[in-house]
Amino acid sequence: MYLASPYQQSLHQTINVPENNTTYTMEAWVRLLNTTPTTARLEITNHGSSQQFVDIPQNGEWTYMKVEDIMVTSGEVKIGFYVDSPGGTTLHIDGVRLMKE
Repeated sequence: MYLASPYQQSLHQTINVPENNTTYTMEAWVRLLNTTPTTARLEITNHGSSQQFVDIPQNGEWTYMKVEDIMVTSGEVKIGFYVDSPGGTTLHIDGVRLMKE
C-alpha cells in the first residue's frame, strides 16, 4: 500500500474455514516504512469472537507477525490490513496464512 497524498486504505479477505468452534493461528510478514502513519494494523474480524487489532511496527524491516488462539465460531474469519496515513507511508505484505491449531 502506498499513496503520496493522505489516504486510508484497507485490504481484507474473508476465509471460510472447514471446522467451526476451532482455534486458528494467523501469520504474515509485513514491512512498514517511510512516513509514520496515524494507524497501521493487522485486523482479524467476523469470526464470532472479539475483533483483534494488532499494530504493525514501523521499523523499515520485514517483521513476522503471529496471532494465535483465534476462536472461530461463525464458520469464517476476515483477515486484513489497514493504514491511515498523512501520505507517503508504505506497507508491504507477504506470506499471509491461516492455519488450524
